[in-house]
Amino acid sequence: MTCTVESRQRAAGCARALEDIPTVVCADVFAPQNSTEHRWTVEVLVDADGIPAGVTREVALAGLELRAVDPYNGLFRLVATV
Repeated sequence: MTCTVESRQRAAGCARALEDIPTVVCADVFAPQNSTEHRWTVEVLVDADGIPAGVTREVALAGLELRAVDPYNGLFRLVATV
């Protein structure tokens, strides 16, 4: 995606939607210069035994690409990029 404003808005909108899901502990947005992916990135921590379908649904609805799902200190960490 070439439009930085649109990419930022999609990432921020996805993070806001994810924060409404009860099992989501936090959803943070990182600019390309602050991300290991070098793209607008949403990093989500989920307190569940895996990633709930509602989380992956919001990522898909926002048009983000799921990059990683890893266990993280008793939680699950999901990384998605625009």
